[in-house]
Amino acid sequence: MLAALLLLAITVPGCVTDGPPPRPEPRPIPTQPVGIMPTLMAFSVGSATDTDNNGYLDTIEVVSFLYGETHPISLVTAGSFEFRLNDNKGVLLRRWVFDQVQSEKAIIQPLPGPAYAFRLCLLDAGTDKLEFSAAEMRCIFTPVVTNPALPPGSVTSGRGHTVQVGRIRK
Repeated sequence: MLAALLLLAITVPGCVTDGPPPRPEPRPIPTQPVGIMPTLMAFSVGSATDTDNNGYLDTIEVVSFLYGETHPISLVTAGSFEFRLNDNKGVLLRRWVFDQVQSEKAIIQPLPGPAYAFRLCLLDAGTDKLEFSAAEMRCIFTPVVTNPALPPGSVTSGRGHTVQVGRIRK
């Protein structure tokens, strides 16, 4: 009996572990299916900045994630992006278009999955000397359709994002 208690006293402390159990191995990222077309977009817009230091906001950084209904992470798809900046009355202030080659160069690989990052500069399309106001940024992605069986269709950002434009200091 004494031998059994001694054996129990020696082996029980060896079974206790400190801390949480080890994490499971991460699952591999699934391969993007060939020919999948995006149907959804997640679109983020940063605050406008004054890169030329003239007192007017001129540059807006945007990131767009494209998703298909049957794939769990974002997609990389050949196509073009269009960004529209409208004033609070819906009047177009600026429009930027990036073709397939420019869009391919804009691909980044953040943690959630691949995305497209662009720097939109008001100076590229005119002037930054706008009246200070809130404007609305929208994004449209038009895929290149390589499979004639798939219907062509653009993917939009849905509601726009508010961006401040105009003079911020004298």
